[in-house]
Amino acid sequence: MAVEFNPCVCQLLELMAALTGDVLAPKKQLIALIDLLIVQLNVLKALILLFMVDIMDFVKKIWYQARLQLIQEAIDRFEPPFGIVLGYTKLLSDCPPIATFAQQVKKFRDLILSDMYEERDELDQLIMAIEDKKNELESIDRMIDYLTEFRDALDMCGVA
Repeated sequence: MAVEFNPCVCQLLELMAALTGDVLAPKKQLIALIDLLIVQLNVLKALILLFMVDIMDFVKKIWYQARLQLIQEAIDRFEPPFGIVLGYTKLLSDCPPIATFAQQVKKFRDLILSDMYEERDELDQLIMAIEDKKNELESIDRMIDYLTEFRDALDMCGVA
């Protein structure tokens, strides 16, 4: 998202200069405003790093990911046999003993796997919550980069 020099950036300054009647002030004011925004974003980023991002979050994330891996491996081990049996019983579902057997297998599957599914979903949400903090910091970095590039493009204009 690099802001390259573009004549329309300079046209913005020309319009502002025409409104104010001062050729130098708009460029200086706009650059000062952008610098202030960059400072404010850096302060926000520092506050997030100080108060919202905890080293324990990093440790928790690793722990959650390890637990998630173990749970997923258990699910991967238990799901296929149930799927195979239920797939075959579906072919003969019009036969009452097979239909009853399939219902029992489903109940047993749900009994075994439901807690694992719930735990997996809970761990996914905890990991995403930790990732959201990281994404917020990356978003602030992108804003700072954009504003810096836009300021540099303004600075290239011949006004002032």
